Amino acid sequence: MRGRGKLNAAMWVALLVAVLAGDQQIMGQSLLSRTVPTARPQCQWNNRPVWWLHVPKCGTSLINSLYRTVCPEGVEVKPQQTSRLLKKLIKAAGCQARFKMLRANHHPLPESRKTAKVAIVSFMREPLSRTVSGYLHGLHDCPWMIRQAARNHKPWAAKSKFTPEASQRLFVNTDPVAVLEYADCVSACATRMLTGHSCGSNTTRGASEEQVSRAVQRVRDEVAFVGITSRWDESVSAMWTYFGAQVPLTATYLANVRKQRREEDAVRAQVASILSNYTFIDTPVYHAAKVRFDAHRAACGGHGAGNSPVPKGSVN
Repeated sequence: MRGRGKLNAAMWVALLVAVLAGDQQIMGQSLLSRTVPTARPQCQWNNRPVWWLHVPKCGTSLINSLYRTVCPEGVEVKPQQTSRLLKKLIKAAGCQARFKMLRANHHPLPESRKTAKVAIVSFMREPLSRTVSGYLHGLHDCPWMIRQAARNHKPWAAKSKFTPEASQRLFVNTDPVAVLEYADCVSACATRMLTGHSCGSNTTRGASEEQVSRAVQRVRDEVAFVGITSRWDESVSAMWTYFGAQVPLTATYLANVRKQRREEDAVRAQVASILSNYTFIDTPVYHAAKVRFDAHRAACGGHGAGNSPVPKGSVN
C-alpha cells in the first residue's frame, strides 16, 4: 500500500474502522488514548460569526452561497465574485459582524482559534478526486513544486507560467514521479488546515498521528456545518436551510464555475490511475465529514436538492 505519511498501515485500518463505525475511541498518543466525541449536528445557525474553512479544490463557488445566506440584505451576485468585491458588498449591507473569514484563498483554522466563538463551515472532497483536480490545476497548493516548474517564480504561479519542459513532463507525459510527489505534498491538506497549517508542505510531508486525531475531532465536534462536494446540491441545500436563508436557492448558488475540462480527461485518468493505490492521510478526515453530514441530515431532516428544479452542480 503506497503512502509516505507518518501513519503505518495498522494505524490506518484501526482509525478508519473507528471513524466509519462511529467509535468514540480514536487514535491519539495511541489508538485508544484519546476520546473523540460523536457528531453533534447543529440544525440551525447560532448567529456566531462565520469562518469559512476553504480547503483547496472543494468548491470556491460556495463563497456566493455563504454571502447570500448569511447576508440576505446584500445585492444579488453572479458567479463567481472576488473576495474583494464581496467584502465591499458585505460592508455596504452592514453584515461585517456576521463573518470572521470569507475569502476565496485558503486560510487554515488556527489551532488557538476558540471555535465556540465562531461558526466554522467547510466542504470536504474525496482525497483522490481532490488531488487529481489539484494536480491538473497547476500543482495547486504545493509551493515547492510550483517554484520548480516555473523556474523559481512565485510559489503561487499560474500553470501558464510553467516552463515548456515542465508542462510537457507534468501534463503531457504525466510523469509518475511528479504525480506521487504532488500527492505527498497535499496528502494531508485538510488535516493540516484543520490544525493551523497550510494545505501543502514544503518540508515535512504528511501529518502526525496527533494532527489526524485532532482534525477528525474538529470535524466531528467543532465544525458547525460540513458538506460533501460529491453531494454538492444536497449539501448546498442543507446549508441553505441551516442558515435559514431568506433568499431563494437559485441556479446561481448551486453553480460551479470551475467545471472539468474534457480535453483534460485523458490526463485526469492517468493521474488517477497512478494514485489508485495511494494512501491519503486525509482519508479519516473525509470519512469523518461524511459521518457528520449524514448525522446532520438524520437529525435535521431532509434537504434534498431534488426538490429544486435547478440543474445539479459539480466540482472540478
